[in-house]
Parts: sequence; C-alpha cells; structure tokens
Amino acid sequence: MRLLSDTPIARNGVFLSFKDESLSFAETKVRIEETVEEFRNSGIRANDTVALAPDNTIKSVISILALVSIGSDIVLLNPQLKEEESTNLLEISEVNYLVGTSVKIVNEVPKSGGESRIILFTSGTSGSPKGVILTLENFRRNALASKKRLGLEVGDRWLLNLPIYHVGGLAILFRAVYLNLSIVIHDRFDIEKTSNCIRRGDVNIVSFVPTMLHRLINNDIEPLKKLKVLLLGGAKPNSDLLNICIREKLRIFTTYGMTESCSQIATATPEMVYQDRTTVGYALDEMEIRITHNGEECVQGCEGSIEIRGSQVFAGYIGEQPIRGFFTTGDTGYIDEEGKLHVLGRADETIITGGENVHPLEIEEAISQYRGVQKLCVFGVEDHEWGQRIEVAIESNEEIKTEELKKFLRERLPAFKIPKRFHFVKLPLTASGKINRSQVKQMVELSK
Repeated sequence: MRLLSDTPIARNGVFLSFKDESLSFAETKVRIEETVEEFRNSGIRANDTVALAPDNTIKSVISILALVSIGSDIVLLNPQLKEEESTNLLEISEVNYLVGTSVKIVNEVPKSGGESRIILFTSGTSGSPKGVILTLENFRRNALASKKRLGLEVGDRWLLNLPIYHVGGLAILFRAVYLNLSIVIHDRFDIEKTSNCIRRGDVNIVSFVPTMLHRLINNDIEPLKKLKVLLLGGAKPNSDLLNICIREKLRIFTTYGMTESCSQIATATPEMVYQDRTTVGYALDEMEIRITHNGEECVQGCEGSIEIRGSQVFAGYIGEQPIRGFFTTGDTGYIDEEGKLHVLGRADETIITGGENVHPLEIEEAISQYRGVQKLCVFGVEDHEWGQRIEVAIESNEEIKTEELKKFLRERLPAFKIPKRFHFVKLPLTASGKINRSQVKQMVELSK
C-alpha cells in the first residue's frame, strides 16, 4: 500500500507531533521504511498476522503504518489487558508475531496473504470481546465520507488523545493518512494539556466523548470556541451539555458509530444539532440505514432495530461467516420525516418492567438534569413482582438526597419509569471513556 501523499504541501507539512518531537510527511515515510526493514529482518511477511498493544506515541503509529506497508494483518490489543486476557485474544486471532520491545514469534503457521486487515476487539461491556475485521478500504471510505460531512481540508490538525487501539483513535490516524491531515498525539486525556493545546491553535479538530467535553467546559470553555470541528460521540450527550454548546456557539458535530463501521455511521452538523439536539443526523455517504421491527422494515417515525450497510461496514467477526447485506447494530432508534436518525439505546439494555418497555437513555436524560449528577447508569434487575425493576447508579460531586431526586423525577417521568433503587458510587469506565455497564451491575450486586 502506498502511504502518505507526495504533494508539496504534504512533503513539507508536519504529519505527526508528540511532546517535543515532530515529523514531516517525508520524515514519517523514512521512519516507516526503516521500520519495515526492521520487521522484515525479524521474519514478518505479508502473509503473517501481527499483534501489538500500542500506546499513543509516534513509535506506535510508525509500527502500525509499517505493518500496513508490508501487508500483514494487524491485531491491536489494549495495553492494560491482563496476560491471561491477551493470551486468549492472541489465540483467537491466530497471531504469528507479537511486536513489543522486540519481535516475538508466537505461531509459525502463516495465513493467506493480501492487503492488510486490521482486527480490533470490541470493548466487551455487555459480553465477551469479539474480533472485528476491518479492511483498509473500510478506513479509506470512512475518511472520504468524514471529509465531506465535517468539511475537512489538507492541513487541518486533529488531536489524537483517544486510544489508538480503539476505533475512535485509529480512524483519526487513517483519516490523516488518506486526507493529508496533521495529527497531534497526546498519550492520554488531560484537561489542562488539552485546553492549552487548543488555546495555542495546535489543533483545530478534536474527537471527544461527553465526559471529556463536560470536564473541559467546567475547566475553561473559551479555547473550545476556536475549534473548526468538535466531534462528539461514544455515548449520548445529555441535554444540559448540548444546551451549553449551543448557547456558546461551539462547532459541535454529534455522531453515532461503532467499531463495526469504522467509527461513523451518521453525523449531525452544528446546524442540525442547533435545530434538533436529539438527532445524530443523516447517514454518511455510502452508508445505508434502515429500521426494522420483527424482521420487517419500518416506516418513518417507527421505533425498531437499527441496521446498516455500506462500504465502511466491516467484513465480519473472527471465526464467523462474512457479513452479507444489512448488519444489525444491536441499537434501537427511528428515522424522522426528514430522514435523520435518532438513537434510543441498546436493544439488549431495554428494561421490561410491569409489561412496559423502558429505554434507559430516557431516564438518564431526566436524572442528568439534577444538580450534582456527573455520571449515571440506569439498568434493569430481575424482580419477582415487576419482571425487571429499574435501578440507577450515580456518580455525583455533592450530596444528593434520594427523596428530593424522586420528587424531581415525578415532574418529568411517569411513575413506572422512576428507579426503584438509587446507588451512589464511582462509576467504572471503559478505555474509550464509556460507562462500563456490566461492571456497574456487578458492583451494585456485590454491595447488596
């Protein structure tokens, strides 16, 4: 694969920056070529599957792009995984080589060659991790569609502080490769470091999850006003956060996506968000979205299962049949009369209580408006009387009295949607900044 453009702008411009080190496009290509030679001398070939657990550094970026140049399949692992977990994923992926401080042979049996595929494991918040197989063409198509929706231009500077082993971070890298963008790498999310980076004008594009944006706004909202694109995804933002963004005229793009779609499925422009803060906008170019109920496609406005098809959708899961036709995302939502998508939540998180279907996001939206609530997670627990009872775990920055909160909710929700139990805890997060729902339920169960 030919990596990085040879245009004068690309050759002379900065491609990667990390701490005190910067590389131009030309310098990056030299580093990639050197690393390719190093990997080949270690025995890595195009028909190998190579795993690495990348941190957010220039070295990790170079390693990934070198493996792409060779044509190896690449398995990206979370560096924080325990040895037993990593070993299990290496076996599932049938990895030949493991790249760390040195190159280690894991399995000498090669696979069929061809263009690189990249294997990412889903976070496993509601079950065992699954290996998602993404192609370079998936990433290229995502880059082109993202360019059109976000208005990206050569020379734009994107902050990469999402984990590079996560699709949100990796997609930023490949957009930069395919679109001649610059990347400023941060090894982790730090409020002051991020604010100062934006304030200095080092970047004009960022990707945040709501928790990140909330903390930055509380610290200092002024730098965020300088951004060309503030891409917000990973979880549904509450109305208070969006109200602040709208009031302060931030260039916020709300997006809906997943690992299986190279991160983006639909994205709302600031103009769309200002008009309707509940939508994630239209499907990206070359992406189809349909809503089905009991296997039948729904009319506009009908709630059902979100299904997708397009050039950015993954090839399939490791060990399973390739994806054919529409892929069921596991999320529920509806398409309005203008053709814009509204996401209601995970289908498997729907709570059935007393015969009523309840979407956790609706309750979370109401509770998030109460003073002191920082993060929360609504979930269902088996109950002999109700089938499932609604409970909520809340992380707050001040004392919250349950009865006062219930009174607040009675003015906003029907009685059957008000949680039966309230738990005040520190909520666990996944590596991508989402609330880890399965761990929340485990914590609550252990505390009883």
